[in-house]
Amino acid sequence: MVFKISYTNTKFDVDQKRAGKILIVSDMDVEKQEIYLLLKKREVVEKMFDTYKTVLNADKLYLQNDESVFGHVFIAFLSLYIHCKLEQHLKNAKLNHKFTPIDLLYKFRTARSTILKYVGAALSLRFQRR
Repeated sequence: MVFKISYTNTKFDVDQKRAGKILIVSDMDVEKQEIYLLLKKREVVEKMFDTYKTVLNADKLYLQNDESVFGHVFIAFLSLYIHCKLEQHLKNAKLNHKFTPIDLLYKFRTARSTILKYVGAALSLRFQRR
């Protein structure tokens, strides 16, 4: 199946006016590209917080003392780290269009010991059950 998309300069100009612009004001003495890269890094951090809150359901704390809060945040951090590593391995193996980190965790939830190894263009998993 082949799709043909035609786009005229006039339509592009109209759509560009509707899209709006983002103005970044900074007192930093750096190049424009560096400020743009900082903005992109911020987007990644915001995505991680979104994952932290939505996927890990870690946005509500009903804890009684400081130690419980610190423990909760630490476990959530470890969970987010593992989630990001799984996402990175899926992307490197070009499997991110088929699976999400949550899919992998659900599929292999009964595994007791997992060895995740990335070799070339393949992602290999070896499981050891008790």
